[in-house]
Amino acid sequence: MIEGNQEDSKKNKFLTFFLAIFLGFIGVHNFYIGRWKRGLIQFGLVLFTIGAGIVITLPWAWLEAVSIIIGKYSLEPKKLDLEGSDADIIQEGEVKASAVKEYSIAIILLMPLLIGSIFAFGIPLLLIPIFYLLVGGLWNKITRVFIKSILPIYATIFSVGKKFLIRFSEHSIPPTQTRAELFRATRKLSMTAVFVLVFLISLIAQSNMSMVTDGDIPDAVVCDDGTIDLLGNCEDGSIGVICDSDCVMENTDATDRIFEAYTSEEIIIILMFAPFITILVAPIIVLRYSSLSIVDKKTRSISPIGEKASDLTNVVANVGSIVLFFQTAWRISIAAAEGGDIYQGVEFVLLILAYVAMIVLLFYPLIWIPMLKFAKSFESHVTLLDNSLVQSKGIEAHQLTYENNELRISPIDSSQ
Repeated sequence: MIEGNQEDSKKNKFLTFFLAIFLGFIGVHNFYIGRWKRGLIQFGLVLFTIGAGIVITLPWAWLEAVSIIIGKYSLEPKKLDLEGSDADIIQEGEVKASAVKEYSIAIILLMPLLIGSIFAFGIPLLLIPIFYLLVGGLWNKITRVFIKSILPIYATIFSVGKKFLIRFSEHSIPPTQTRAELFRATRKLSMTAVFVLVFLISLIAQSNMSMVTDGDIPDAVVCDDGTIDLLGNCEDGSIGVICDSDCVMENTDATDRIFEAYTSEEIIIILMFAPFITILVAPIIVLRYSSLSIVDKKTRSISPIGEKASDLTNVVANVGSIVLFFQTAWRISIAAAEGGDIYQGVEFVLLILAYVAMIVLLFYPLIWIPMLKFAKSFESHVTLLDNSLVQSKGIEAHQLTYENNELRISPIDSSQ
């Protein structure tokens, strides 16, 4: 019985090796042994790049073939590692369902990138590793610089006087142990950056209100065939003549002008450089999840150290961005509607909502990819912040304990 199992193992090993050599570039060997995730990545790289991805998947498969033949490659499906109580509490079906959910959401969010790769001969997919390493690394670097220089100053300012720090916070760090958890954390952490983008888009659109109300579109031209082009790019190849504001108002409808207000050069630049613009959000997110809180002896109150930062960022993120978006959309819509028709204004608001959601989703992968690398180091960033604040000069650290039905705050013995 034992000899038969060993023989089957050898057969599987050599068959997997040959599949990796000859068909590994599309992931067949990984499909064969049940490692579907890796196989789908290899197959997708080739499919979405119209074959160009073979320059990555072929050497990748051959390296796996070498690992297979020397016994360094597992011939079993990769299982999720669960430790301690998690293994007892979480059922296998629930873990798989959660993983499928997070993978599905990630694919949907990255769909514009995948679709764009088909029409761009796979160039975006080939650039993903570079973008992930360079921009994601920059996110981590900038965050560490902030943690070591700016955030201690911030903490000192808000903990002076009759105040001190304790290790207690209502925030818990999002788990990133499994790939599904990492994807979930990436999605949730990146939402702050998305709200910042929406805020900036609304701010610029508000400054472009005259485009809608007065036809003030400097790039608008009248082409040789008599058509009006608001972007200044005539389809007939002609240069065209300048179309002034009166010309624009007479020859375009409100929908065209609203569209132009939300597609100005400034907005496109904001979206294209989104990773570098939203990079400053990363240190604030770390501050929010700090385990430290400020105790005020005068008011006898305890507040997380990141609460002030959260209050400030809510102006441009979350509630603030949503309020500004609808306020701007409504003002533009009512101004564009004939005679201030409310029903037509509501239609324009819905149109703006659909359009902004589409362009944000289109550029979202530019944030998601570096945020994925940032999320991997997120826990270490929070730990670095907390330890650096505890050790910084002039900050007194305390421990919060609960004993004999009493909540006690006691100094931490630094000698231990």
